Amino acid sequence: MIYINKKWLVAPVCIVIIAAVLAYVNSTDNATSVYIYYFNTLTNELEPEQRRVTDESLSLQVQAMILLLYEPPRNSSLRQTIPGDLLFDNVLIEGSDMLISFPATYHRMEPQEEALFRTSLVWTMTQLPYIESVAILVDGSPLINSFGGERGPETRNNVLINPVITPMRLLSRTIALYFINEDLSGLVAEERTIEVGFIGHDVNLERYIIDQLIEGTEIAGRFSGIPTGTRIREVRTEGGICTIDFSEEFVANFTGELHLAELTIQSILHSITENVGNVRSVQFLIEAERREQFGGVQYFDSLFERD
Repeated sequence: MIYINKKWLVAPVCIVIIAAVLAYVNSTDNATSVYIYYFNTLTNELEPEQRRVTDESLSLQVQAMILLLYEPPRNSSLRQTIPGDLLFDNVLIEGSDMLISFPATYHRMEPQEEALFRTSLVWTMTQLPYIESVAILVDGSPLINSFGGERGPETRNNVLINPVITPMRLLSRTIALYFINEDLSGLVAEERTIEVGFIGHDVNLERYIIDQLIEGTEIAGRFSGIPTGTRIREVRTEGGICTIDFSEEFVANFTGELHLAELTIQSILHSITENVGNVRSVQFLIEAERREQFGGVQYFDSLFERD
């Protein structure tokens, strides 16, 4: 049995606690890839984004999965399904059943919002091999359905079903990612197979590539120069130019010197142009604006082309 008590988690320190737990999870070598389900505002459907959680402790793994639901998605078209001020009280896992408790503020959600959150919670948590169902308590009582009965444990088969989120419909693609080597002498290619979208949907491969660079590598002696905390605001390609709009953290959190900044740019440039045939150059934006320099690199507002 796993029990996680979060009654001490209050709003002012919520973000700090989430950041601390997720920083630990992302720093450990014993981690596995999972999907967190968000709401796509363009398609009105749930859509997964890949994250990593630790394999070391079942309780820490469960806690990290729940806290990731509070973390903003990297794709600007997605949004969280859980209200940021809705903090869970505790979690109990017994056998293959997960019971999660929320305060009465759970009922502030509109019916459609509640259904989306409940579905994303079930789909996210039942990825773990030891969880088959999820049940919700609100203010100590079972969640009630629209017919006045107890909703009870829900699985992927009886929760709100959206076929688009079925993992079997995801497309895979093998890409080459360029990371910086340990002594900063150049770049090294790493082949990786990733899931890049859904059958019948357009694939923004460029965004997935950058997301993987942010994700980093598990191979010793390699690293991504993209600063911690960087989010992707938008990625679009027009006329052979891939425009990447990063959050402010891309420049604000960069602590290296000129050579590292140059390698970071080349890492992104090589990874994009290697895998996307119609991209000839890359344009960088920060918060939708051009910046003249980055880490000492002048003319950062220019187009970058691969040699």
